[in-house]
Amino acid sequence: MKVLMGIEQEHKVTEDARRAAEQDAAAQRHAAQEKYEEAVAGLVEMEERAVMAESMLEATFQYHKAQPW
Repeated sequence: MKVLMGIEQEHKVTEDARRAAEQDAAAQRHAAQEKYEEAVAGLVEMEERAVMAESMLEATFQYHKAQPW
């Protein structure tokens, strides 16, 4: 009976450890997903700024090209 109780206790400890590990893994996945989304948003913002800068540069170029210096 003591052996069975010991095995049952070990099983409970193992299950608790498994649950804790699964929760930790889920939290890490969530944190990684948030960081990924932040990085993608940053890249989108940088791309938008680059497009705006290119447009401004092209407009400046066209302006100077049209000037009769």
